[in-house]
Amino acid sequence: MIDEPTLEQIWEIRRKIYAQCDNDPQKLVAHFIERQNQNPQRLLQKFGDTQKRRPNSAQENLPVEAAKTAEA
Repeated sequence: MIDEPTLEQIWEIRRKIYAQCDNDPQKLVAHFIERQNQNPQRLLQKFGDTQKRRPNSAQENLPVEAAKTAEA
C-alpha cells in the first residue's frame, strides 16, 4: 500500500462516507447526487468549463449552508 498521508486521509474520508451510507452503493450514489444538488456552483457542466468553476470570491466556493451563514 502507498504510504502517502494525503491519500490515506482521502481514503479514510471515503470509507467514512461509505459507512454512513450503510456500505450500500445505491445510497452512496444518492448521497453524492444530493451533495451535487447542494453545491451546483462547484460542478463543471461540460468538458473545458474550467474557467466557469473558478470562484470570484472565497464565499462562492462554500457549501450552500456555509454561504448563507457567511452572508448573515
